[in-house]
Amino acid sequence: KDKWLQEFATQKEIQSTLKAIIYSTDDAISVVDENGLHTIINPAYTRLTGLTEEDVLGKPPTIDIADEGESMHLKVLRTKKPVHGVRMRVGPNRKEVLVNVSLVIANGVLKGSVAVIHDVAEIEYLNEELKRVKQRVRHLESKYTFEDIVGKSRGMIIAKEQARKAAQTPATVLLQGESGTGKELFAHAIHHASKRKNQQFIRVNCSALVDTLLESELFGYEGGSFTGAKKTGKKGLFEE
Repeated sequence: KDKWLQEFATQKEIQSTLKAIIYSTDDAISVVDENGLHTIINPAYTRLTGLTEEDVLGKPPTIDIADEGESMHLKVLRTKKPVHGVRMRVGPNRKEVLVNVSLVIANGVLKGSVAVIHDVAEIEYLNEELKRVKQRVRHLESKYTFEDIVGKSRGMIIAKEQARKAAQTPATVLLQGESGTGKELFAHAIHHASKRKNQQFIRVNCSALVDTLLESELFGYEGGSFTGAKKTGKKGLFEE
């Protein structure tokens, strides 16, 4: 009897811990038993769907489906196969979500299924943020190396040798030449070959800047410094 009570207490403790984990996660989770009735939902589920424990517990999973279609919980219980990335609408506000549902099996016995639900709007927002970050990284990183400079003339070979040496020092490098002779290509290559290659690489076409704005673009300005200036001011390229 004592052993049975100890095992029972251990199982209760495990269940309590699992429930605490489910309740504390930011992912919306719902659990149904082998009969397809809701046994657990967490606060994140309520925030996402607008449905409370009173609305859902003890009821079939069709309760949260906002449009026509099969409940993924019931499909998983019926087919004995998990589903991933199913787009649905749930709750009274017809929230668009992505649903992943897996079987819950203990000691070889089917106990139900668990669903993790993600807000599609949040996923799309994060994807857009990721795109913006990638674009910024592409803007900041150098694209070309000395291997991309394919000229074989004596002058080009000497210029590459000098540029390689300059890349190994912290010295300021001034590149001069006619338009279209590859100054920016050399700037990329020098940056890529330097110890600063993992730092920002900012390209500035000074000839495209108006003389009166050159200083503010390079060094920035305080808010209201001149007509048309941003109220919050602006960081200069050197400060970035």
